[in-house]
Amino acid sequence: MYKEENKNIARKSVLKAAIEALTLCRKDSTLAPKDYIRKVKAFYRKDESDPRAFIVDELSEETIIRWEEFYDSVIQDRTARSIKVAYLSGPNPGNDL
Repeated sequence: MYKEENKNIARKSVLKAAIEALTLCRKDSTLAPKDYIRKVKAFYRKDESDPRAFIVDELSEETIIRWEEFYDSVIQDRTARSIKVAYLSGPNPGNDL
């Protein structure tokens, strides 16, 4: 049933990439990096004629620190052993990836 070489190559490639993203490249695999809020604030403060420059001033250092602490609590180092991969496929192997 799962003996098609192309599909086996694709499965291995996808699983390897997923494991690397969750372990070795974990900090690069997030939706927003830890310093994202600081970068956005700095970006909009460059042009004071932009109305958003005044909006980002409402973003306090305390709020930014809370975001960074939250980020650190969620994004922790992982090893391949510490993750579980759920590989879901249907009865037709042609639809599994």
